[in-house]
Amino acid sequence: MRTLEILIVLIELAVLLVVVLKPIPDLRNARWLLLLPLSLSLLHGLVEGTRWQMVPAYGIALTLALTFLASPTLHLPRHLKVILSSLGSLLVALSLLLGYLLPVFQLPKPSGSFAVGTTYWHLQDSTRSEPITDDPNDVRELMVRVWYPAQAEHQSTYSYMHPELTKVLARNRGLPAFMLSHFALIETHALENAPVALEIESFPVIIFSPGYTSHSSMYTSLTETLASHGYIVFGIDYTYETPLSIFPDDDLRFLNPEYTDIWKNTSWDDVQASIVAFRETSDTTAQRQYVSQYLTQVPYTARVNSWTEDVHFVIGELQNKANQYDQLFFRKIDQDNIGVMGHSVGGATSAVACALDSRIKAGINLDGSQWGNLLDHAIIQPFLWITAEKDLSASSADIDSFIYSQVSEGDFYHLSIGNATHTNFSDLSLWSNYTPLTQTGSIDSHRAIEIINQCSVNFFDKYLKERPNTIDEITEKFDELSSKNW
Repeated sequence: MRTLEILIVLIELAVLLVVVLKPIPDLRNARWLLLLPLSLSLLHGLVEGTRWQMVPAYGIALTLALTFLASPTLHLPRHLKVILSSLGSLLVALSLLLGYLLPVFQLPKPSGSFAVGTTYWHLQDSTRSEPITDDPNDVRELMVRVWYPAQAEHQSTYSYMHPELTKVLARNRGLPAFMLSHFALIETHALENAPVALEIESFPVIIFSPGYTSHSSMYTSLTETLASHGYIVFGIDYTYETPLSIFPDDDLRFLNPEYTDIWKNTSWDDVQASIVAFRETSDTTAQRQYVSQYLTQVPYTARVNSWTEDVHFVIGELQNKANQYDQLFFRKIDQDNIGVMGHSVGGATSAVACALDSRIKAGINLDGSQWGNLLDHAIIQPFLWITAEKDLSASSADIDSFIYSQVSEGDFYHLSIGNATHTNFSDLSLWSNYTPLTQTGSIDSHRAIEIINQCSVNFFDKYLKERPNTIDEITEKFDELSSKNW
C-alpha cells in the first residue's frame, strides 16, 4: 500500500481503539482526532489518487467526521461502542486486505541508460482482407505500440493502460469492470511522443508479439527495459484477438470472443492421440509424422501463421518509412539488425517469422509452445527459448524441443526459470500479491522480470549489437536460471 493509505488505516484503527478504551481522560479535548482520517483521506486523494480498494476506509473516515459534528460528548453505551468500533475495524482491515491483493504496483525501473519514449502507429494493409469480420471490404489494420530511446524531457509519463482496456481485461476474467480501475494510478517510465534520442546514429529494432488475447501494455516492464538499452520496440496488438485495439478517433475494436474461442470445434482427444503416438516411438521419421499431425490438429497453428504475416507486413512498413528522408524517427532504425520476440503464441510466431523472413537477424520465444508452420523450414538465425518449469504430463515441451532440434541451424539456447509459470513472463505477476489470482509461480515477481529482461537484453546485445557476452554469464548470475535439455 502507498504511504498515505497506510497512515489512514493505522490512524483509523487508533481512533477506533480510543473510542472504546478511552485512554484519554477527557475525550472532549481529543475530539479533533475524529477529523484526522478524513483530512488524511482528502490529502491522499490529492497526492496519491483515490482507488476503490480504499472505499471501506474512506467510509470509516467520513463516519468518524460525522460523529465529530453530531456528538459533542461521545457518550454512547460501552457495548455499542465496542460493536461499532469492531465493525469499523473490520472495514478498515478489508481495505488493508484489498489493497494488498490488488496493489498500485510499481513497474521496475528500466536498467538502461536511455530515457524511454512511446507512441502508437496505425497501419493498414490494403493487400489483405480482414478474416475476422464479415465485411468483405474490410482490410487488415493494426495498432502498433512503440517504445524507443528518447531525449529526456520534463513531461508526464504515458499511462499504463487505457481505461477502456482495464474494463475489458477485468470483464474477460469474470470480474466487475471497475476492478482494475486503479491501473490509472500506475506510472510508467515512458514519455509520450518524446523526441527520439540523437546520441546514436541508429537503433536496432525488435518486433514484439504478446500472448494470445493479451495486450502489448501487459509487457511494459520488458518493453521499457529494451528501449532503455537502445532498442526500438514495436509491439503488435493483433486486431480482434487482443482485448482492445484503440484506433485513431477513439475507434475501439474489441476482442472477438467467437473467433478467439478456438477450441470449440477441435477435439482434444485427437491432439492427445498424436502426442501419445509421438512419445511411444523413438524413430525420428515417425516422430516428425506425428508432430506434423499434431500441428495440423492444434488450432493455434493457423493463428501463428496469420500473425507471422502481420510481422512480415510490419517489417516491410518499417523499411518503407525508413527510406523516406523526412521521417527522422524511422531513419533512426537500423534495418540490418531486426529482432523478433514474443510470449506464448507470440513466441511461437517469432520462431516461424525467423524461419520465413531473412530480414530478421535473431529471435526469442518466451515460454511459447511451438505451434505454426515451422517443421518444414529452418531457423538459421540465433534463437533463444526461455521457459518456465515444465511438467511433461501437462505440456508439450518435449514436442517443442523436438521441433527446435529439427529446424535450428544457428545458435540455439534453451533456458528454464525455476519456480516460474507461464504468466510470470508478463506484468501480470505484479498485478496481485496473491499468486493464486495471477497463477504465477513462487518466484518473486520482480526477480522473474529481472531475469527475463536481462536474458533478452544480453541475447539481443550479442546478436544485434555484436557485443561479446555469453549465456553462461547470465546463468551464473541467477540461481533460478538453468540451461535445459529435454
